[in-house]
Amino acid sequence: MRRFVLFSLLFSVFLNSFSQSTSLSTLVKKGVSDTLAQYRKQALSHINYNLSLNIPSKKQQAIVASEIISVDLAKNEFPLQIDFKEQRNRLKSLVVNGKEIPIVFTNEHILIDSRFLKIGTNLIETNFTAGNLSLNRNVDFLYTLLVPDRARTVFPCFDQPDLKATFKLSLTIPSAWAALTNAPLVDSVVAADTKTLNFAQSDTISTYLFSFVAGKFNSVSKNMDGRAMNFYHRETDTNKINFSIDSIFRIHKDALNFVEEYTQIQYPFKKFDFVAIPDFQYGGMEHVGAIDYKASSLFLDSGATKDQENARTNLIAHETSHMWFGDLVTMQWFNDVWMKEVFANFMADKASQVSQANNNYDLKLLIDHFPAAYGVDRTLGANTIRQPLLNLQEAGTLYGNIIYHKAPIMMRQLERLMGKDAFRDGLREYLSRYQFGNATWPDLISILDQHTTADLNKWNKVWVNKAGRPAINYSLETSNGYISKLTISQQGEYSPELILPQLFEIALVYPDKIEEYTVELDKPQMVLKAVEGKQAPLHILFNSSGQGYGLFPIDKKMLLHLSTLKSPVMRATAFINLYENMLSGKGVKPIQMLDFCTTQMPGESEELNLRLITNYISDIFWRLITPFKRVEIAKGLEAKLWDAMNAETAANKKKLLFKTFQSIALTKPAKDTLYEVCLVTIRS
Repeated sequence: MRRFVLFSLLFSVFLNSFSQSTSLSTLVKKGVSDTLAQYRKQALSHINYNLSLNIPSKKQQAIVASEIISVDLAKNEFPLQIDFKEQRNRLKSLVVNGKEIPIVFTNEHILIDSRFLKIGTNLIETNFTAGNLSLNRNVDFLYTLLVPDRARTVFPCFDQPDLKATFKLSLTIPSAWAALTNAPLVDSVVAADTKTLNFAQSDTISTYLFSFVAGKFNSVSKNMDGRAMNFYHRETDTNKINFSIDSIFRIHKDALNFVEEYTQIQYPFKKFDFVAIPDFQYGGMEHVGAIDYKASSLFLDSGATKDQENARTNLIAHETSHMWFGDLVTMQWFNDVWMKEVFANFMADKASQVSQANNNYDLKLLIDHFPAAYGVDRTLGANTIRQPLLNLQEAGTLYGNIIYHKAPIMMRQLERLMGKDAFRDGLREYLSRYQFGNATWPDLISILDQHTTADLNKWNKVWVNKAGRPAINYSLETSNGYISKLTISQQGEYSPELILPQLFEIALVYPDKIEEYTVELDKPQMVLKAVEGKQAPLHILFNSSGQGYGLFPIDKKMLLHLSTLKSPVMRATAFINLYENMLSGKGVKPIQMLDFCTTQMPGESEELNLRLITNYISDIFWRLITPFKRVEIAKGLEAKLWDAMNAETAANKKKLLFKTFQSIALTKPAKDTLYEVCLVTIRS
C-alpha cells in the first residue's frame, strides 16, 4: 500500500506541473528505494540498452556517450524514473518515441511524464557524458565496477537486480588498446588513431553485472576441453607469467567442469573470458563472460605458500560458481546478496576439494571461515545473515564477514541436515526453475523443503534471521572410571533464548585412541546416550570435526595432549576453541595463550595450522597484552620465532614464520636483523 500512496502523490504533482521542483525533490528519492523497485518490476519488462561510448586516450578528457533504451511498459499511470547518479549538465538531449522532450532531472532520476510514453514498447534515446565515478580510469586503461548500484553512475538505466536486460555495446578506443565486455566481439572499424569495437548483444543480465574493460592489455587464448577462453592481463614479470598462466586456465577449466556436473546445467552464457587488473578493489568480480580479478591474486611465483595457492584456487572457483549462483539466477533484491556469496563460497570449497590434491578440505573450511565469522558474531553488534534493505544505495553496508563466512558454515549445516544428494537435487531444481531470472531466499527454502522431512522454516528462522552464536556447555558424570552421563547444553552468548539447531562431533581422547561421536543439538539441553558406559577419557574435544558453530567448552587437560592429536582439523579446532574462550574470559589468559601458541608452533606440521597459530601470536602480542608486558616478552618471543624459522626446512612454512617475526619485531636487535635481511635481498 505504501508504494501506491507514494506514486499517487507523485502522479498528482506531475499533473499539476513539471516546474514544481521542490515537490518533486521531496517525492523522488535518491537511490533506488524498495518502493520504486517494486513498482518498476510490475511495470517494466524486455529491457535493452544500446550503448555507445567514445573513450579518449587521456583520462582527463570526457567520455561522450549515447544510449537507446528499449523498454516495454505494462502500466503507464505514473512518470517513469530512470536512474542516473550524475549532474544534470551531463545530460545533453532526451528523445522519447521519436519526440525530443525537455529533460526533467531531480534527485538522481530522469523523469519522463506518462504522456510521452505508451503501453507496449518504448524507445528512449539520450546523449550524455558518462559519469566517471565507477569507470576506474587510469593512464592507459579503465574498467567498470558497477556492484551493487553503480551502473547508474555511468549511464542512465533501471538499476535494480530484478530488472534484467540485454546490452549491446559499442566502444571507440585508442587504436593500441584492447577491450572486452559481457558479449563477444562482432566487428571493428579502424580509423587513424582510434578503432570502434562493436559487440554482440549480451545475455540477459542484471545491471550490476554489466561490464567493460579497455586499455593496454596482453591476451592469452586457450581451448580448454573444447571451450575457448581468453585471458587479458598487464603482468610484466616473466617468471610469474610462466609460473601462473597454465595454472590459471586449468583451475578455471576444473571449476567450470565441477559446477556443470554438480548443477547439471551447462555453462549458460555466450563466452567465458577473464581479466587481471592491477589494484582491483576486490579479489574478483563475477561479470558475466568477463570476470575481473585482482592481478596479484592470480599471478604467483615459485615461492608462493600453500595458503596463497589455495586462496587463488578458491577465488577462481568462487567467481566461476557465480556464473550459476548470482548471474544465471540472481537475487530479487540486494537484501539477499548473501545468497550469491554463500553459494559461490560453498561451491568453491567443493570445487577446490576436487581440483587440489591433498588440500585438506575440512581444515581449509574451518580456518577460512570460522575465525572470521566469530570475529563479528561474538560481539553485541553482530548482524543477521539476511538483513532488511530499504534503498539500494545502502546495499554496500550488507557486505561483511557474516555473509562471507557465517553463511557458508550455515550452508554446510543445511546440507548435512538434508543429506548431500537431497540438497544437491534441491539446488538443481532451484537453478532450473529460476534460470535467467530472479529468486529470493524463501523461494529456495520452499524448494529445499520439498526434498527433506526436516522443518526448514524453523531451522531457517534461527540460522538466517537471528544474529549471534550459542555458548555450549557440558556436564560429565563418571562412576568407577566410566561415563555415566554426559549432558550438553546451549544458550545464546548474549541472548539466552537463542537455540541453534546443529550437528557437530565430540572426541573422547584416550592415551592410545580417539573416539568421535555425533551430537545433534536442536534444543537447550540433551543427553548424549552414545557415550554412556564408555571409559572416562583423558579429555573431551568439542567440535572435533570442525563443523559446529559456537563458543565450545575447553578442557584444560587438553593443553597437555594437544600436540599428540594426529588430525590437523582436531588441532585447529582446539586452537580456535582456546582462543575464543580466552577472548570470552574463560579458560586461559592472553599471556598463557601466547606461550602455548609459541610452544606448539615449532612442532606444527600442517602449514594451514601454522598460519592460524602465527596469526594468533601476532594478534595477542599487539592487541591483548599491555605495552609494558609486550616490551618484557619481546626479546624472548623474537628469539623463538627466529629459531623456529631457521629450523624449518619447508620454504612456505619458513616464509610464514619470517612474516610473523617481521610483524612482532620490537627490539633494536630484531629490527637490525630485518634491516640486514633487506640489504641481502637488495644485493642479491
